[in-house]
Amino acid sequence: MDEFRIYNGRLSKEEIKASDYLGPNALLSTAPPTLTAAMGGGNITLKWPVSAAGFIVETTDNLATGSWSIITNAPSLVGGEWQVTMPESAGGKFFRLWK
Repeated sequence: MDEFRIYNGRLSKEEIKASDYLGPNALLSTAPPTLTAAMGGGNITLKWPVSAAGFIVETTDNLATGSWSIITNAPSLVGGEWQVTMPESAGGKFFRLWK
């Protein structure tokens, strides 16, 4: 046996993927991660650290209303970061990670 891990509860498929990517000496994070955004080619790409698995991306047009919608694009693990890419839209958008 090369490695053995015990968790207190069920892991999501993203958490299993991140745990495997990080290896035996790193833990998943429950702390709120930093979300970064980059625009280019008509798309916006949101990224956050691989250790912050299991978070979903939500968006709203107006912070005052408090009405957030879940982005249905599944995050992909790219170069050590979770990533979601979507088309740019007219007008301002706000994004947050939620777990």
